[in-house]
Amino acid sequence: MDTDIAKQIVDQRVNKIIAENTQLFEDADREKSRSKAFLLLGVSAYLDIDIEEAEQYITDGGNDGGVDAAYIAEAQDSQLNVVLFQSKYSRNLEGDSNFPANAVEKAVNTVKNIFDPEAGIVLNEKSREKVEEIRSFILDGYIPYVTFVMLNNGLTWNQDAQNHIDNAFEIFKDLNAAL
Repeated sequence: MDTDIAKQIVDQRVNKIIAENTQLFEDADREKSRSKAFLLLGVSAYLDIDIEEAEQYITDGGNDGGVDAAYIAEAQDSQLNVVLFQSKYSRNLEGDSNFPANAVEKAVNTVKNIFDPEAGIVLNEKSREKVEEIRSFILDGYIPYVTFVMLNNGLTWNQDAQNHIDNAFEIFKDLNAAL
């Protein structure tokens, strides 16, 4: 699909979310509203839920620890399904409209810190509640199955960013191969 057409479709959907859910965007300026609407669109599409339900998973704001939304659900056999979202919405899809390597590195470190009950993290209230919930499940013996979704309407991340991901989670590839 042509990038311009895809951008227009995403922008139209983002603007429609804002228009149809004004109560969710009362305190935000126009660009923050667009970013939040894009995040809501991504969360709702990924989890196959409506926009209003997606809103309850939003943790975005200052001191969010690099997580803009978090979905947590108990599963069978003491498994904990966790889906974390980081979102980058850009009006200009040229140049550096991708996730920069340092944002990917921050996301990788966030995952490590969230799932370490001993790690200290300074977080906003919504983020802290989600992290405490996750850590509580871990301390109760649940095994987390984690998905980190990086939503972006621009370019894919570069090789430096991919290297952060590959290096951080190489141990899990080795562990899965051994099992």
